[in-house]
Amino acid sequence: LVYAYTWHNETTNTQISQSPSSQLQLSDVLVSGGDELRCEVEVTDGYTLITDQYRTFITEALDCLHGDCDEIIVVGNTQIEFVEVSAGTFWMGSPLSENYRSSNEDLHQVTLTQNYYMQSTEVTVNQFFELMGYVPNNITCSSDECAVANVSWHEAALFANALSTQEGMTECYACSNGTCSALLQPYNCDGFRLPTEAEWEYAARAGTADPSLVSAGSAFWTPNGGGNLPSNQGYSCSNTFLLDDGTDFQTLASYCLNGFNQTFPVAQKLPNDFGLYGMIGNAREWVNDLYDSSLGTFDVTDPIGNTGSSMVQKGGQGQPLNLRHAKREIAAPQNKGTSTGFRLMHP
Repeated sequence: LVYAYTWHNETTNTQISQSPSSQLQLSDVLVSGGDELRCEVEVTDGYTLITDQYRTFITEALDCLHGDCDEIIVVGNTQIEFVEVSAGTFWMGSPLSENYRSSNEDLHQVTLTQNYYMQSTEVTVNQFFELMGYVPNNITCSSDECAVANVSWHEAALFANALSTQEGMTECYACSNGTCSALLQPYNCDGFRLPTEAEWEYAARAGTADPSLVSAGSAFWTPNGGGNLPSNQGYSCSNTFLLDDGTDFQTLASYCLNGFNQTFPVAQKLPNDFGLYGMIGNAREWVNDLYDSSLGTFDVTDPIGNTGSSMVQKGGQGQPLNLRHAKREIAAPQNKGTSTGFRLMHP
C-alpha cells in the first residue's frame, strides 16, 4: 500500500504542505497556538484509492528568536519574524535645528492609515540563502546571522516576491530577467514588499515623533524618548559617546566604531519601542520608493516617492551622522554595496 498525506490549516484556510507527501510528520511550517490542522490521507494499492481525514489542534506556537514578535514565517531551516506596527501620524524629516541635517529632509506631518507588519531585523544571510538558494558575493561578515548585504534593489524585490509566492500571497513587484519595476501603488498590495520611506521612518522613530509631543522629533529613537547627536560627534568612529539625552550610542547602533563597509549579526543592540532591531546602523536598507529630492512641508497621507530613477536607502552605515532617522541616501536600483541590505513588510 502507498500512503500520501496533505496538511491544511483550517484556522487560516490554507494548505500548508505544497503537495501530497509520503511523510506523515509535518515540519518547517507556520502554525500558531490554537490552530486546527486537517490531514488528508490517501491510500492506494495501485487499483483502489481510499481517502480519509484526521484533525488535530496545535497547543504551542513557535518561539520568537529575537525579542517579542507577532508573526513568524518559516523559510527552510530558518524563520523570519515580524512585529505589528499600528497606523498613526508622525513628524517625518528633520527640524532646522538638527545637527548634520541635509536640505532634502523637509519636516512635515505624515499619516499612515494602515497597520502593517515590519520585519523585526534586517534579512539575514541565512534567510536569504534559504529562500533564494544563493549567497550574494563579497559578504564581509562571517556569520549566517549577519544582515545580508551586496544585494541590489532588484534582488530585494525578487526576495519579496519569492516569499509572497511561498505564502500564497500576491507578488507586489513586476519582474523580468532579474529586473523589477518600482511599485507605484504599494499600499494596495497584500503581499510582501519593501516598506515605503514613510513606513520605514515611522517604524524607526517608534512613537518618538508623535505630533502631540512638544518636539518635532529627535535624530534617534532612544529608551528615554529620543536623543540628538552632539555637534562634535557626527564623524566619531574611534570612541563611543553619549547622545544629548544621556544614551550611550553604541547600545543603539552597529556603526563605524565596529567596522566600515560591512554588516554585523542582527539583534545585537537595543530594539526600539516597536520591537524592531537595527533601525540605527548595521545594514543600509533599500526601501520601496523612488527618490524625490523634496519631501515638501505639507501634511500628507500614505505618501510614496514615484519620480526619478534612483531608489531611497534608509538606516545608514558608517559614521553617526549617516545613521539619523531622517537621513536619505540614494542609489541606482542595480547598485550593490558591502553594507547595503533590506527588510520586508506586509499589510
